[in-house]
This record gives sequence, C-alpha cells and structure tokens, in this order.
Amino acid sequence: MVMLHKELTAEKDVYILDEPERSLGNEYINNVIVPLIKQRARAGKKLFISTHDANIAVRTLPYSSVYRWHRQDGYRTYVGNPFTNNLVSLDDVDDQLDWKSVSMRILEGGKEAFGERGTLYGND
Repeated sequence: MVMLHKELTAEKDVYILDEPERSLGNEYINNVIVPLIKQRARAGKKLFISTHDANIAVRTLPYSSVYRWHRQDGYRTYVGNPFTNNLVSLDDVDDQLDWKSVSMRILEGGKEAFGERGTLYGND
C-alpha cells in the first residue's frame, strides 16, 4: 500500500501498474488509488494498468483498453475503448468484440456482480 501510494505520488511521465488492487481493500482503492489515477491522467501522464478490478477498470475511464484472448488457434489481441464500445483485433479489423460485454465478463465478479450492485444500490 505504501509503495503504490509512493509510486503514484512521484512525478513521472509514465506509470506502469500491474494489478494495483492486489491485497488492498475496496475503500482504499476507491478513496485513494482511483483518485490518484484520475489526477495523473488529468495531468496528461500516461498510465498503463493491468487489472481485473471494476473500480479501476471502469471508473478511471480508459481511453484505450487492450484485451488479450486465448483461443484454440492462439492469442488474439484487441484494442478499443468504452466510448466506441468496440474492441478491434490487431490482426483483422473485421474481428470485433463488444467492449461492455467483454468487460462485464472479465472484471471482478462478472456480469452478476454488476447486476447485483445495481439492484442493491440503485442505478444512479
């Protein structure tokens, strides 16, 4: 927790975070990590984040998402964003996935967790 906070408060042009949520509580992620990531992004810094945490993956509004899918014929890499709701294969522009569907499937808790949150806490 201390090292992650130190890393995000250091003045850099590029930040690389690999699952920054590991072993951290939701409150700390929500109240400290997400605001620091947003602050760095607003300052024009580049952030590369690998995560399965919905608070980080969705609430920081990624300009570009990279999704790596292992299929029978090997790996496929897709790039897209929530604004277009598309993930486009780097190998074939006609091979596209729905950003929202993929995100709901791979983020922590999956589609069911998102639905339960909406039911429990409302949709606003």
